[in-house]
Amino acid sequence: MLWLESGLRNGIIPLCCGGASVCFCAYGIQVQIAALQWSVVPTDDANIKRQYKRHALDLQQHAASVAALSIISAAACREATVDWRQYSSFSSLGRIEDWLFRKRPPFFLRVSVLVAASATLFGATKATGRIRMWQPQRPVITQST
Repeated sequence: MLWLESGLRNGIIPLCCGGASVCFCAYGIQVQIAALQWSVVPTDDANIKRQYKRHALDLQQHAASVAALSIISAAACREATVDWRQYSSFSSLGRIEDWLFRKRPPFFLRVSVLVAASATLFGATKATGRIRMWQPQRPVITQST
């Protein structure tokens, strides 16, 4: 349990939440770039162009959903950091556990995180039409005859 106590004292929870937020952000940027590229692929076939545009929309929905996850992770990071500043000086794992589980709700269930989740997922839905957590598969291109 020494590794758990050491990890908690050194801020592993806020570090992981912050790292997740950064990773989601970087991935979302790459997905958005891919969506832009799919939307401008040159073709004369109207059916293929429609499939490309549909895939670009799917990628935009995924990028917006990932951006929402990034903001939610950032809100969780903030709450975890506030907690960490309080318990990092505690002398034992027992005191840390008591403080974390009995003092307040878990950091991921606090009002600021839930509001961030609700607002960003609502915004992603309004902006793109739906939440798409799973990456869309590349379209199977069928040419019109």
